[in-house]
Amino acid sequence: MKKIGFIGGGKMGEAIFAGLVRTGACSVENIAVSCTSAEKCRMLEAKYPGIYTYVTTDEEGVAAITADADILVIAVHPDQGNAIMEQMERHLDPARHLVVSIMAGVTTDYMEQFIRKTPIVRVMPNTPLSVGEGVTGICGGKNASPEQVEEVVSMFSNLGLAVVLPEKNIEALTGISGCGPAFCAQFLCGLADAGVALGLTRDIAIRIAAQTLAGTGKMVLEGNVHPEILKDGVCSPGGSTIAGCIYLEQHAIRGIAAGAVQAAVNRVKAVAEEAK
Repeated sequence: MKKIGFIGGGKMGEAIFAGLVRTGACSVENIAVSCTSAEKCRMLEAKYPGIYTYVTTDEEGVAAITADADILVIAVHPDQGNAIMEQMERHLDPARHLVVSIMAGVTTDYMEQFIRKTPIVRVMPNTPLSVGEGVTGICGGKNASPEQVEEVVSMFSNLGLAVVLPEKNIEALTGISGCGPAFCAQFLCGLADAGVALGLTRDIAIRIAAQTLAGTGKMVLEGNVHPEILKDGVCSPGGSTIAGCIYLEQHAIRGIAAGAVQAAVNRVKAVAEEAK
């Protein structure tokens, strides 16, 4: 089994390797993680017994994890990416390594200015990966073969939905699925607040709202039901649901959701430009 090295052990990096371990797609012994502090390394070692960790504060740390792993996941903020890629390039073996980047907004063309020969696959995952219900958008760079792209698809398919997209569509996916869990959580809180106002306990209201969102998504995905058909199926003539739907439309629920995605995409692009 190939060893996967994560350069960056933050929330998203951990969501990915925790999901891989939880689903059995990769054993913890085949995961290596580099962090910027020894304290974070010790925390991960305690949480995931058997995991390999490295302190990455200079090129020596980057070289060590590059030598140890076959697939290298760059899981750092875009403003750290240039330095990491410059250091990696001096230690990569194009015949052995595959680089997977989760840096938001950073294109494969841009990365290939630093990593010139080693295959790169760009992915945009989201945090529900950690519970096997994630969404990951995937596109290959010019040096990545279809087989290498498929290898990454297979890896992330263990963690939810994995879709191959033209790179021009990755930002759109980022705004929906990458940022979407926060938007869904805000809506969930609104549903739960209403439940509390109507007499439910906070715990019960949150659980009811969360299961409702999860079940609705499952009906769309597994039942192949278009959201409009699903909505119409719940709205009885003169009933309570259509009254609530009209209220949402009067307050521009669709426009608000679309605006949130657009604002998020605009910021992704801005962050990527600032990092160059």
